[in-house]
Amino acid sequence: MEKLCLSGIVKNEVDYMVEWVAWHHLAGFDNIIVADNMSNDGTRSLLEAMELIGCLKLIYQPTLAKNTQAHCYNRVLEIALGKFEFVMFLDADEFLVHESQRHGEERRCLEQLVGAGDVGSVCVNWRCFGSGGLIKKTPEPVLQRFTHCSGDPNFEGDRHVKSLVKVDHVKSLGIHASLLISDLKYVDCMGKEILDFSQRAGQTVKPGPLCGLTGDVRKGPLRVHHYAVKTKEEFAAKCRRGSAASTSLTRGENYFKHLDVHGEQFFFDPGKLSRLEREMAGLDQRLASETPLGRPLRGIVIVSNATTVMGWITDLQGEAGGLFVNIFVNGVHVGRVSADMYRPDLLHSGRSVGGYCGFRWTHSLPLKRGDRVTVTPHANASNLGGHSNTIIGED
Repeated sequence: MEKLCLSGIVKNEVDYMVEWVAWHHLAGFDNIIVADNMSNDGTRSLLEAMELIGCLKLIYQPTLAKNTQAHCYNRVLEIALGKFEFVMFLDADEFLVHESQRHGEERRCLEQLVGAGDVGSVCVNWRCFGSGGLIKKTPEPVLQRFTHCSGDPNFEGDRHVKSLVKVDHVKSLGIHASLLISDLKYVDCMGKEILDFSQRAGQTVKPGPLCGLTGDVRKGPLRVHHYAVKTKEEFAAKCRRGSAASTSLTRGENYFKHLDVHGEQFFFDPGKLSRLEREMAGLDQRLASETPLGRPLRGIVIVSNATTVMGWITDLQGEAGGLFVNIFVNGVHVGRVSADMYRPDLLHSGRSVGGYCGFRWTHSLPLKRGDRVTVTPHANASNLGGHSNTIIGED
């Protein structure tokens, strides 16, 4: 069993995922589990392509009526059970950072903290970053663009923590910290036991780990850099896509003002940023050369009914090698099928090289009237024609 992995849930974060994955690879995380929460901006295709080159494991998480994020985290714990001893949960706007900025030091520090065997969770405080007065989004990495953070050593926002948790000791899982089933310790990044979990303002919940705040900001070599607002333009986009934690959670001007901190500045070493950019460029190159992510594709879903999905897909040169399609029913991913069925009609018409470009999927049980079936290329944002988005029972 391996020691630890990193996990998070994302929705419409296509512009940020390469940086997030690249940074945490440099931080020493070889195993990353990412859940896609019904993204429609290309994030899902990007994550599928990243999975193809071995950067991460992808799970599909539909939106639920209540707390999609907590449900997803429990799914991650089930996946991790027996494979990883600990899981660290971070969002796409959160980056685990060690003050030394040495490659891999984040993971080494966490492993050292849990090495004694009496620690069930390591809780690392946020360092919140503001907009720095920036209005429009630019292409530079997030970690380079935003340097302004709070000058208040006990800024309320920084009292939030994100946690590494022992997989088989979680009794109740929280977004920021979890309740353990044993007397294993909660420690900060200095290894000091945390006994001062704080109550959230306006809540009647008893103070404890599930509140996700410490009484003061714990100093130490690790912090979770939290880029909650970014620029005005990016914050507006964040508000539009909503939250996986709650469908009722809204963010407005007061939220922006509270986290648009600017008391002091934090700068990454230029060499570290250069290494990050090289890691990102390497990922982009592999995605372009080893996956269908950027290839224009064409295809049609010919049949989509209560029992069967059939169609074909190729690139513009008529090649279908390595192409797959995903099948979703009511937003739930039910399967993936290879485009390797022989279609002599497409061979003879010149649309396919070799003729092996068809796909066929049979639902495990017949669908009912009103079910929605969606068919998408795997690791590619191209749209399929025909019945790629069908409601069963509608003509």
